[in-house]
Amino acid sequence: MDSLSYVAITGPFQPAPYTLDEEEERALRQVREAGQEAARWMRTLAERQPEHAHAQALLNAAEAVEEATGAAVVPGGDGEALDSLHRSWLLASMVIGPAYHDDDRRTLPELTAAERLAVVAVCALAASMPGSVVGYCPLELDVLSDALAAAVRANRGD
Repeated sequence: MDSLSYVAITGPFQPAPYTLDEEEERALRQVREAGQEAARWMRTLAERQPEHAHAQALLNAAEAVEEATGAAVVPGGDGEALDSLHRSWLLASMVIGPAYHDDDRRTLPELTAAERLAVVAVCALAASMPGSVVGYCPLELDVLSDALAAAVRANRGD
C-alpha cells in the first residue's frame, strides 16, 4: 500500500498534512478489514429478518460499521469524523430494539441472545474507532479491531 496522507483540521478551517507511518497504515488496514467482515456478517443477519424494519436497521448498522471503521478513522483528526446519522445507526436501541407498527404491535428482530450481544458489541466497538485517532492510534486500533473480529467469529462458530 502506498503511503497515505490525511488532512487534519487543526484549527478554524486550517488543514495540516498528516502522513501515516507504517504502523498506522497497518492498523488502519486491519480496522477496515475487521469492519468489512463485521458488516458482511450483519448483512447475513438482515437477510434472515422476516420484517423489513428489522432488516433495514441491520443494513443501516452494517453501513455505519463500514463507515466508522473506514472513512471516519482519520489519523491526525479530532476523532469526530463519523456523522450523526451513521452514529445513530450504531445505537443498540436502533439495531436490536423494537419496531413499532401501525396496528400497535411491537416486534423485535429475530436474533439469538448471542447474536444480539455480538451486534451490540460490534456497534459499540465501531462507534469508538473514529475517536481512537486522537493521539498515536495503532495499539488502540489493534485492540478494537481484534475485539470486533472476535465478536463476529464467536457467532459464526469459527
